[in-house]
Amino acid sequence: MKPEENAGSKKACEKLMSLFDAGTFAQFGEYVTRPESDEREGVICGCGAVNGRLVYAFYEDFSSLKGAVDAAHLRKINNLYQLAEKNGAPIVSFLNSAGAAVCEGIGLLSAYGDLFANAARLSGSILQIAVVNGVCTGSQAVYASMNDFVIIAGKDSTFSFAPSSVLKASGAAKNAPASIICDDEISAVANVRDLISILPSCCDEQVEGDADDVNRAIELSQDASADEAAAAVADFGKLTEINAGCCGCVKTYIATVAGKACGFICLNDNVGEKGLAKASALVKFCDAFSLPIITFVDCAGMSSENEAAGGDIAGAAGKFAAIAADASTAKIAVVCGKAYGAAFTLFASKALYDVVYALDCSVISVMAPESAVEFVKNDVIAASSTPDATRQELIAAWKNSEASPYNAASQGCIDSVIESADILKYVAFSVEMMSSKRVSCADKKHISK
Repeated sequence: MKPEENAGSKKACEKLMSLFDAGTFAQFGEYVTRPESDEREGVICGCGAVNGRLVYAFYEDFSSLKGAVDAAHLRKINNLYQLAEKNGAPIVSFLNSAGAAVCEGIGLLSAYGDLFANAARLSGSILQIAVVNGVCTGSQAVYASMNDFVIIAGKDSTFSFAPSSVLKASGAAKNAPASIICDDEISAVANVRDLISILPSCCDEQVEGDADDVNRAIELSQDASADEAAAAVADFGKLTEINAGCCGCVKTYIATVAGKACGFICLNDNVGEKGLAKASALVKFCDAFSLPIITFVDCAGMSSENEAAGGDIAGAAGKFAAIAADASTAKIAVVCGKAYGAAFTLFASKALYDVVYALDCSVISVMAPESAVEFVKNDVIAASSTPDATRQELIAAWKNSEASPYNAASQGCIDSVIESADILKYVAFSVEMMSSKRVSCADKKHISK
């Protein structure tokens, strides 16, 4: 007897179909039913084309048993993972479930283990995107966090390990950090389609999308921010911000340069622990899928306030340095403002990056020129009859000599000093030049920290 499909399930299927190009969706396992029930399992699985490219997806149907997860539910998802692996195609999940079917017992926990193992095994191999369009707690939240991107669809969606009732009672934040937060499910689907259109489906695929004119006129003021420099370089000025809700001093974006997908890291202020972790996550993702990493640096150094509040700056900086050094993908740095001390070393040094440019208006120094003058020229200032004026003269002289980008270039610390109008040409050239980069890695499994 054919299992019944309720009206809610039909609506859920229609929502899933909106992800795909018209007429391309094919469903798998649609007649699988819940044990001892005539009702269909609360997850819809299938595949289709997104902008002409194969994509697998599943959609948890809250209208069917409140999307409660049992072993059969997870088997459908794990089967989808096997197909995605065999075909090197992305997998997109829409998560909205009341939680586990508790009566399933230990068998359900083992099935969850299979799901975690699949997500981990294919991490860095195929693109994985999770959309939280309802309730995503407990083990479902653990699974979502294993994806490359987590997109929250709407203010009523819940993404946390603890149940929403517990969070509400404790006054804690409703949602864990997400890659992208959208107003509704329609905009979430649009973001998924955008990401899939520019990113590789799997780690050994190269994708080229629509390219802007690399010879277009670029106008950047001398006080332009790192974000403005990034927007000038990105095709059509389009930047997709990742983890916008975490640490505004470091912005991370996915964008294309001359049609090639890249990861952008923009430093606009002193960097703290969360900013370093945010940058580390983007470097790891880009390295897994061989996407060039481009840093835009306007940073006076590490945040002492963050460490004073208990942040582990040294640990986070060490982890970023290890990840950046270990990354074999193309790495390009542009100093577009200040680059002092460890900020330069971590985000723009030749030791960690393949190609390093500095705008002619940039300032590169061991420490802030003001601090350097106080430290090195304190006796001159003290002996002056006009100490304030002398201090300003010495600071200006330091910027024009020791902290000049030309001084850094003369020592081989950067590759070239460029004008802001040429930033796109140099970056686009470097992305193309490094597209065939090959690195012989040390004989090891992975970095240990």
